[in-house]
Amino acid sequence: MVAKSVLFVYEGEKTETQVHEVFERHYFSSKQTSIKVAFGAEIYQLWKRMASEEYLDVLEVLKERALINHDEIAPLKRGDVSEIYLFFDYDGHTSLSCDEDLGSMLDYFNEETGPGKLYISYPMVEAVKHINAVNDFLDTVFNIPDGKSYKKLVNDETDYMHLSKIKKSELDYVVLQNCKKANYLVQGDRAPPEYQTVISRLSQGQIFRAQLEKHILRSNQVSVLSGFPLFTVEYFGQDALTALYHGR
Repeated sequence: MVAKSVLFVYEGEKTETQVHEVFERHYFSSKQTSIKVAFGAEIYQLWKRMASEEYLDVLEVLKERALINHDEIAPLKRGDVSEIYLFFDYDGHTSLSCDEDLGSMLDYFNEETGPGKLYISYPMVEAVKHINAVNDFLDTVFNIPDGKSYKKLVNDETDYMHLSKIKKSELDYVVLQNCKKANYLVQGDRAPPEYQTVISRLSQGQIFRAQLEKHILRSNQVSVLSGFPLFTVEYFGQDALTALYHGR
């Protein structure tokens, strides 16, 4: 029996691929069969295309695009893929951004074995390395209208300039800080969350609603948060989170 593939869909090609490679190197088994695809546009464009024909399957939408690895995607059928994960930016500064649409997307893309599971980075993918020893990451926010300057800001402030060189212990710290921040954002608790809390109270939809209520609508900001760390904890389960807490 041929093993099914896990499909990872990213907004962009360069940075997202680097992030995936780092997480893959430190956390994933080399035996896993995965396919990585860059959509090459914002999540709002993906949603517009899917909604135009009563929610097309995301795999079919990908096949329509001139992807770099189109030959790898073209023969795939939904039955060949066991799970679909989508990683996109909030991108609130762009002309196509729509909070109502994003809420609908998070409701729709909420099951990896179904239509797919969506993870959002606020404000964008570079949030994964927006951590340093000076500022408390839990309190780090960003002004949405300044989105075009975010990458430069991160490069100026990060302690992890070169993602490809990040150590396992450093990546563990990044994952843990993002879990704590999600807990603080949603529940007002600065402590590391228990695994059941991550699963039941820190969903991507709950995080978005907290962003909307506490930051986006109130001050036109987002609380800086990466989607990759929470995916990692949800994917690998309670043992992975326990290992992070014990520094293993």
